[in-house]
Order: sequence, then C-alpha cells, then structure tokens
Amino acid sequence: MGEHHARKARSRGFVVVEIDKNAFFVELHEIITSRDSRQVRPMDDSYREKITHYARAKNYKHFGVLNPAGKLMAYSDVGFFGNFVAFDRLLAFAE
Repeated sequence: MGEHHARKARSRGFVVVEIDKNAFFVELHEIITSRDSRQVRPMDDSYREKITHYARAKNYKHFGVLNPAGKLMAYSDVGFFGNFVAFDRLLAFAE
C-alpha cells in the first residue's frame, strides 16, 4: 500500500530529501501550527513559538517532503542509535 502512494507522489513531482532544519525554519513553523491540535489534544502554547535556529544532534537526521516547487510539505526527525532507528517526529501540513 505504501509503495502505491510513494509512486503516486513521485509521479506528481514530490521528493524526499535529507534537510537542514535551519534552512526551512519558516516552513517548519507553518507545518507545526497548521492545526490547533495534535493527536486529539490541544497543541501546547510552546509549539506556537517560532524557532529560528535548530541545534544539530549527532544521532539525528532530518528528512523532508518537497513539492515540485521545492516547498517543504512534511518532515521527520529520525534518530540513529547503533542498530536501532526511531522516528522522533513526523508532521505534515493539515488539510
């Protein structure tokens, strides 16, 4: 099922790339604040504050989904801990 959606997205010009979150801080804030709630709970006010600089953590990589115009539409923080990998965050624009 995932393969179908990935193929459909690629055919429409969407790509997944590793990103530097500092290069996309405006879009990250737009994505984070695109909803008033997350996981059926009201969003904490601290998430509404715009972060303009993200510190780099050595165990994390950040991936983004870019639309054909190069706009960030979704992102994920992925932690690498030896032979264990974990998604820390996966957010996209709310529709």
